[in-house]
Order: sequence, then C-alpha cells, then structure tokens
Amino acid sequence: VQASRKISWPIASEGSCIDNLQRSSHRLVRSLDGRSTRKPCKLMLIIGLIFSGVVVSRNFTLLNAATILESTIVERNLKTEEQTHDSAVQQQGCLGLGFEEDMDKLLSKYKQVFILMPAKAAGTSFKAFTKDCMNATNAPSFSGIDNPFKDPTLIEGAFRSQFKLPSLVASHLYTFTPFCRMMKHATNDTLLVYSHREETSRLISAIKHSVELRVCKKDQPGITFVGNECQLKEKVLINAIRRKQSEIGIGSTQLLTCEAYECIKDNSPNLVFMHFKQASKLQKLLAKHHCPEVTKEIRTNAGSEKKPVSVVLENNGDLVSLDDWLNAKSQMVELALDLKKDVSCQATTRDIEHELLACSSETLQISGRSYEGH
Repeated sequence: VQASRKISWPIASEGSCIDNLQRSSHRLVRSLDGRSTRKPCKLMLIIGLIFSGVVVSRNFTLLNAATILESTIVERNLKTEEQTHDSAVQQQGCLGLGFEEDMDKLLSKYKQVFILMPAKAAGTSFKAFTKDCMNATNAPSFSGIDNPFKDPTLIEGAFRSQFKLPSLVASHLYTFTPFCRMMKHATNDTLLVYSHREETSRLISAIKHSVELRVCKKDQPGITFVGNECQLKEKVLINAIRRKQSEIGIGSTQLLTCEAYECIKDNSPNLVFMHFKQASKLQKLLAKHHCPEVTKEIRTNAGSEKKPVSVVLENNGDLVSLDDWLNAKSQMVELALDLKKDVSCQATTRDIEHELLACSSETLQISGRSYEGH
C-alpha cells in the first residue's frame, strides 16, 4: 500500500479511463497486502502485465496511457493506408475501351483472342460477330462448330478440320472444366476475354428465354395455348427452373468456382473480365485488329421472336404475365429452389464484380501481363 502511494498519475484528471485504471490498481494492491508489500517492484510488474503494456518506470511511475491509444491509432492508420494502396493497385487493372486506350493496346499485343461466356451474357452476339469478322478477311472460322471450347473433342475436331486457324473465336462454356483447360493451354500470346453478367440477372433472363423458346413449344400437361399466348401452370415453370433446364443451368456459378480461381492462380493467363453490356465497344476494337472491313455492330438474341407467356398461379388460379412473375420472385427464387447449393468461392466472384463495376469502362484485367509487360 505504501508503494502504491508513490505512484504518479500525471493525467489522472484528464480522463475516466486513467481514473478507472488508478482505482483498479489500488484495489489490487490492497488485495495483495501482506503478501507483496515488501516487494513493490514485483507487485507493480504484476499490475503492468495485467494492464497489457502499461510500462512501470524505475521510480514506480506509470507512463501516460495515451501512448497505448496513440499506437492503436497509428496501427489503424497503417491498415487504412494499406487498404487504400490495395484499392489503387486494383484500379490499375481497369481497361479503357476507347481507341488508343488500354484494351486497344492490349489487343495489339496478343495474336490470339478467345471470348468466353456463360449463357445470356452477349454470347450469341459475339459468336455472330466473330463469324462475320473472320469471313470478312477470308480467314478460316469455326462457324461450322458451335461452342467449340465446351468439349475437348469439339476443339480437336475443329483443329484438325483446317490448316489455318482463326485468330478470334467465341464460345459459351458450360462448366469450370473447359474454362480451366483454356487457362492451362493459353500461350503467352493468347488473350482470354470473359463476358460477365451478375448471376441473378443472368438467371432471370435465362428463365424467360428458356420458357418462351423451349418450354412453350407445344401443348402438353400443364401447358395450353390460347391464340398465340402460352399459358403454363406455375408448377411446370418451377420444375423447369429447379431442373436448370437448358440456358437456366449454364451460369457463372458453374464457371467461376474455387477450382477455376485456383486455376487462374496456378496458370496466370492473360485474362480480362468485361461486363456483357460493353460488348458493342469491344466489337469495335476487335474489328480494328482482326477485321477492319467490319464496321457494323452486331447484336443478336437467339429466339428473339418469342410468344407471350402467362403463368397460372397455384394458390388462386390467377393469370399473370411471365415478366410479372419473374419480377415478383427474382430475389428469392434461388433460395426457394436451392439453385446455389453447389456454388463455391462466391465471395471472390462478388469482389471481382465490385471492382469491375468500379471501372468506368466495366472492363478489368485480373490476371496476366499488361500491354506494357507489367
């Protein structure tokens, strides 16, 4: 207790934190009275250890506790600076889509370009463009083989079918396996461009496309036609979605998996992510480098001439349009039907989407070398 009276508290009146510390130390000293009063140094060392870093000076004076707070603030500032630096580094991956901008320079560097995508992410437009582009320059095209990269037998067949090979190829991918195969076998002169669409948005478009073009083909149980309108029972619609019929099941969640990201990490291909809505801008740059004669933008949508569709609700038999049904159900359909049960590394995909949308051109190089070799 005598030793405790010698403790100096230079800023005790400046904050309740120090007041509380002082009272706590006095209570501890009193509780140890009779056991350590003859060893004040040892006692104060115990107090110092308990309060995690409060330093006891040679004359039993505790240093100002503000130094602890200061070190905490410095540590937080360093973390903030690191995060700011990381963000700046990430933003350096953004690619402009104008002439003489980053993507233009990147396309001048790489001889071979493969454009890859899930269903409903501008794939049909890209495939039509690459066909016209290659034909315009009398370059060979894989136009006779749809989606040549989805299966190794298809690309081998295309490879063996002609002597000269196209410098520009577009293909849908169905799973991460062919995606990883592309990254493993891409040369240093190959550029992979992935046309990306956020999965829920892609899914809703795929459901609409699949129902209008494939499910509503003819009269069958649960489906009737009134004039040109297809009316299907809600149960039939839900079952088609649950089965991931056709384009519904060809999504980014099947491509952008943990295995795919490990493949990117292990192979470091020249890989660019681009928002699918930027397809027309990329077409102009591709034309510049692969087929200058092509000046017309190509936009296509398979089965664009579709019949109107209505849904017969299960609970009351009311009739609503397919668009209204999708608008009402879009935020819960994946959860209700367990459509993402096999999804992996979704956090990584969302981080990439965040960075992609932060780019003014919505185009981001995530792997490989820049046009300057960095």
